[in-house]
Amino acid sequence: MTPAAKTQTLVITIGLPGSGKTTAARAWVAAARRTRVRVNRDDLCHMLHEWWTGWPEHEEPTGETLEAAIRVLLASGKDVICDDHNLRPEAWQLHAALAKEAGVRLQVWDLTGVPVKDCIARDQYRGQRGGHRVGATRIRAMRRAFTRAGGMTSVRSTLNCPVVVPEPQRPGPVTTCLLPLPEAERRKGDRQP
Repeated sequence: MTPAAKTQTLVITIGLPGSGKTTAARAWVAAARRTRVRVNRDDLCHMLHEWWTGWPEHEEPTGETLEAAIRVLLASGKDVICDDHNLRPEAWQLHAALAKEAGVRLQVWDLTGVPVKDCIARDQYRGQRGGHRVGATRIRAMRRAFTRAGGMTSVRSTLNCPVVVPEPQRPGPVTTCLLPLPEAERRKGDRQP
């Protein structure tokens, strides 16, 4: 008996900024680096335009690059995850069309259950670390728009594909090592061991 053929997959995440989409996607890719890849609109925008601008003239080439990257990666036999927020119906439909065109399975990761307050806190933390901050007002508006569009009920009925709620991803263990400072440094009094 031969082993069952692997089913190639395009995974899309659906969730607010700060919901853990990228963390979950990176963990998924890390589990099978030879066969899995991650694409992200914001990362492509940074690569193409140096920073996320929100300018309409940047949106079209960024979107076209995202679609092309997904097509090429699927054609090369990779499993692909697109960890954008994908909260708009146009995004779900685009990914469904790309999966169908490539003849691969589409899977949705639902991260919409993460509380808005947690998303806002993570977004703020990301901004403090130098990352792109979306802001509480925008995150709340995105949640309202997604809910008005029918939320995950609409996603399920539109796509008719597996919907998975991924396990929460947490950072790995942190090892802290305190080394004694040289005598001269300890005497300065301006550094703590």
